[in-house]
This record gives sequence, structure tokens and C-alpha cells, in this order.
Amino acid sequence: MRLAFSVLLAASTTLATAESIKVGSGQVYISPAYGTPMACYYSTRGSEGTHDPLHAKAIAFERQGSTAILISVDLISTTPERVAESRALIEKATRVPGVNVLITATLSHTGPILSTHSSRSDAFGGSSDLA
Repeated sequence: MRLAFSVLLAASTTLATAESIKVGSGQVYISPAYGTPMACYYSTRGSEGTHDPLHAKAIAFERQGSTAILISVDLISTTPERVAESRALIEKATRVPGVNVLITATLSHTGPILSTHSSRSDAFGGSSDLA
């Protein structure tokens, strides 16, 4: 993600001299509710509080009517299904094509686990209803 962002930023800086690029950013709070199953533990463990707030952050670039969005979520990972669903929702809400949306996770080892319906996910609390 850092490399892709750096390359995009460098390219944007170069292009900005010839034509205008619009940039926007935002973030939303995504820290889990108490009791939510947490990732990276070898037994089921629920969230007991918030040490550092978790966010989803986005930056959008628009040039000549074409927009790209980079989104980073403070999670251990995300799933292809969630990325596809998110891209579809973003496309519906903003008309930015889903293929122009990059979604990545920051690899937060103490964030909530996302169920992947796999045996490993289930073993670590991904299908648990702790909350």
C-alpha cells in the first residue's frame, strides 16, 4: 500500500504541473463494540476496550473526470467478498467505478476478526457471538 500510494503521489505531483488534480480525504471511526471477537489470539477473546481508535481512511484523486479512491482499514485483513461488496456500494453511492477503488488493511493485530467462514476463522472466534 505504501509503495502504491508513493507511486501514485509521485505521478500526481508530476501531472499537477500540467493539469489540475482534485484530492479529497476522510476517515470514519471503526473501533469494535466491547465483546467483539479479536484477531490474532489463540483462543476466543472479546474486545475489552479501546487502546487506540481504529479507522477507515480514504483519499480520492480526480483528474479530467476520472476518479480513483484508496481506502485503508485498521484491521488484520479484509476478504475478497467484503472488498467486492464495498466497491459495489461505493460505485452506487459515488459513480466511481469499483475497479478504481483500492481497499487494503493495515494489519492491525488487535483489531476485530472478520469471519471468512473457514475452520481457522471459526477456531479463532470469527463465528462467535460474544457481543
